[in-house]
Amino acid sequence: MDIVTAEFLTYGYEGANIARVARTAGVSPKTIYARYATKDELLLAVVVHLTEASREGLAQELTDGSISPEQGLTTFALTTAYHWTSEREFGLYRLVITEAGRFPHLVTLYRESTDAFREVVTTYLTDQIARRVLVIKDVGTAVQLFVSVTTGQIRERMLLGERPSSIEIEAQVKEGVRMFLAWCKSK
Repeated sequence: MDIVTAEFLTYGYEGANIARVARTAGVSPKTIYARYATKDELLLAVVVHLTEASREGLAQELTDGSISPEQGLTTFALTTAYHWTSEREFGLYRLVITEAGRFPHLVTLYRESTDAFREVVTTYLTDQIARRVLVIKDVGTAVQLFVSVTTGQIRERMLLGERPSSIEIEAQVKEGVRMFLAWCKSK
């Protein structure tokens, strides 16, 4: 799956070549087509593979209820930002955007992945409200705000071809968490 993933992320759907994938993998194109009847099916398999891998890495960061919201949210947002700026994850994002019109199902798969990410934050914030650590009236709005102030600018820069440095990522995330927690306390 790694070889075909690299092919789609490097060349996009149009440029991806199954014969090249087969050559690199040391198999025949027939072997690939025996498992995936079309190039479309192969692309969907790649997106499913990448979105599942994406979900696994992020969910563990906010499960420790004993750490402070500042520490937990900062660690989670940093992990998310570094994950989203990785070549593989950002390549997936570009691929989904590029092929969304032709393959609406890709958008659904990707949205499910981002919804799972938001659900992790929602669960954490709901727990913090129950513990009376944070005061939040609308958790859905709080999740949107958290994502925007911690990683929104980072994602936008990536879309424009600018890869933020580690120093810039850490500064954005820390300031975003500070602003978010100030907003929660002002409610």
